[in-house]
Amino acid sequence: MNLRKRYRQIAALAFAAFLTGCGNDIPSVPEDSGMEGTGNVTLSLNIALSESGIGAKTRAPFPDSDDLTFEGPVSDYEKLHTLRVVIVHAGEEKTGVVEHNRMVLVEPSSGAILNDDLRFKVSSGERKHIYLFANEAAVSYDFSSIAEGELFPKNEVESIRLSRKSNASLVDNSASSVEKSFIPMSEMFEIDVPVPESPVDFFRTEHLFVTRSAIKFSFHFSVAEDYPSEGVSVTGIKLYGLADECYYLPRNTMYDPGKYAVSGNPSGGRFITAFETPADTPFSDYMFAPVSPIEIKPGMEATLSPYVYFPESKQDGQKHFRLSVALDNGTELLTPRDLTLDEIPRNTHVKINIEMKSTDAKASVTLLPYTGISLEPDFGL
Repeated sequence: MNLRKRYRQIAALAFAAFLTGCGNDIPSVPEDSGMEGTGNVTLSLNIALSESGIGAKTRAPFPDSDDLTFEGPVSDYEKLHTLRVVIVHAGEEKTGVVEHNRMVLVEPSSGAILNDDLRFKVSSGERKHIYLFANEAAVSYDFSSIAEGELFPKNEVESIRLSRKSNASLVDNSASSVEKSFIPMSEMFEIDVPVPESPVDFFRTEHLFVTRSAIKFSFHFSVAEDYPSEGVSVTGIKLYGLADECYYLPRNTMYDPGKYAVSGNPSGGRFITAFETPADTPFSDYMFAPVSPIEIKPGMEATLSPYVYFPESKQDGQKHFRLSVALDNGTELLTPRDLTLDEIPRNTHVKINIEMKSTDAKASVTLLPYTGISLEPDFGL
């Protein structure tokens, strides 16, 4: 599958909870507005968290219809818990210098901001690089060490990788896990803050979002009524060729509509048309094991949702991800079966449908990008 295939990624949805860092009051022009010079601008962030439900399509791996409803988070661990906002000067005078580094705490269930008003006073007349690091506890890097007034470690931060051990997951939030963690998210935007020349310039709005830096899988079994009852059970599902590493920040990721364009999709949906993974990343397999074997019976349906997460993955050349299903009699239902899928971008739920008929079994794939967190900063004085 080439990069022209479209992957859905959410930027903004119908909002269940709406949080604002500046309230409903229209800010007045402060005395230090610098109408005759560069001046300062107050950057306010509005946070919207969506609780939209699933809108699964089972007809194709990459649905083309624009009415697809994106899947919502299934637990608090897929929501915002912490958000670090790092604003970096990108103008000629102070390029690369950190202007702000703030940690924002969020109550995942309600989406309530606990410690911040999300207002930043920034200089105008230059470009800003705004880095968003969410749920950073899952990342092996000390973002608090990024000091205001010092140079931003751009190459170091943009090279951070999320890594899993071979044949293990990146994050394990399964029912049996004793060390659950919030899914890491991130994005970076380049925003121009012009010099205010009139009152109308004091109120600029830009739409930002963060993206989960991981993928997840679930498996749905559908057994035909005439399937021979052999008293067998599924003991494991194995996926072959998953990447062991990915970049924490999206690397050379392309969106359609573009990252800074307004989406015409009713849900604000976007496609990811390209993304980059580390060239030297190793690949390994993973065995999904149900808590108890899934007994195969004629006419039954069953779903395995293990809530374990992996780096976004991309196979090279003509290789594809493969799958096999292990049975308790020592045989395999699908002896590694090619899924004709070679790329899985971040923020995607990979739903694998396993259909068992009297004469054979087959697997199909549906990719469901699930809802993200949208940030809408207002530039105003």
